[in-house]
Amino acid sequence: MIGDRIEPGDILIVDSYYEQVDGRIAVISLNGDNLVKRIRQAGEMVVLLSSNDNYDPIYVHKGESFRVFGVVTWVIQKPR
Repeated sequence: MIGDRIEPGDILIVDSYYEQVDGRIAVISLNGDNLVKRIRQAGEMVVLLSSNDNYDPIYVHKGESFRVFGVVTWVIQKPR
């Protein structure tokens, strides 16, 4: 999520209370992998977007194991 200034070593503060996640950066689990992605709702499908152009969108299909742990509300950046 380098395009959103989230770098390796940063600490993310996540709020699991948010019900509306469309357009937000969230910590999610997809098929057992933990990810930080921007969530977009596209009709019945969920699309996970990276802010790094080197990564393609991920389409979440029906039947896949998908869970939103929470929305990123704060980023504590590691001193550089």
